[in-house]
Amino acid sequence: MYVTGEMVRPVLLVKGEPEYPRAARQAGLGGRVTLRAVIAEDGSVEAVEVLSSSNSLFDSSAVDAVRKWRYRPALMNGRPVRVYFSVVVNFIVR
Repeated sequence: MYVTGEMVRPVLLVKGEPEYPRAARQAGLGGRVTLRAVIAEDGSVEAVEVLSSSNSLFDSSAVDAVRKWRYRPALMNGRPVRVYFSVVVNFIVR
């Protein structure tokens, strides 16, 4: 189910930073990965898939990080529901 106007959206509670890929860091590359995550009724991330990416070097690191995130689940009529949710992971050279 996708998040709709009648729902309370999931709220990110625990966010770990992704590991910056060594090759990207050495090359001075930044990046952005847009993912679709499945947020379960308990707020865990059940599945993650890449929707778009500025560079495939960042994909696995972004997916691994998002799998560890935790959410307050989406609510419909006051009850937790499983939803698809888009997230963006940015990689910024520092």
